[in-house]
Amino acid sequence: MEQFNDAEFWEFVAIAILFACALPFVFLIYVVGRILHDGWKSGAFGGEPQAQVHDNTFGDLRLYANSDWDGEIFFAPVSKSVMISVDAPHTGPSEEQRELARQIEARYDDVLPAILKLLHEYVASSFDAVDWEFELVALHIPANPDSQPWSAQYTANTDYDGDMGYFVDVLQWEALGIAAGD
Repeated sequence: MEQFNDAEFWEFVAIAILFACALPFVFLIYVVGRILHDGWKSGAFGGEPQAQVHDNTFGDLRLYANSDWDGEIFFAPVSKSVMISVDAPHTGPSEEQRELARQIEARYDDVLPAILKLLHEYVASSFDAVDWEFELVALHIPANPDSQPWSAQYTANTDYDGDMGYFVDVLQWEALGIAAGD
């Protein structure tokens, strides 16, 4: 019973209680640190790419975890660089995907009126706007170019919605539909 009157005993008890209370927080910090580190290392948070390749059609491409090959290409029909995303395996784009990219560049001016018609119809019905100008910012090449649509992403900086993205799907040179998102 004398130990209950001993100051050293109570200091030990207080330290033990503090340690016991702090242990779950220390473990939580450790777990969060590991998750963030592993996510960054794998590229899930935009860290280092898992693979890089230089492609004669697409230029320098980077592959991040659970993602497409991403890069930037000069797109002659709009006389500027646009982002490119290619849904391809770890080995890189296929010859069919390269050919589709060449065809998009060659035939873009032919399909552009249909794309712009869809975009203007969409904003007219959603925002009562008819005079927006759209800018091509990205192209997406699908895994199976013969059966899946490729898509073009546009932005329109307006007072209605700020800088919103519009995605137009194209298959067999027909503009199929549009989706919008921030």
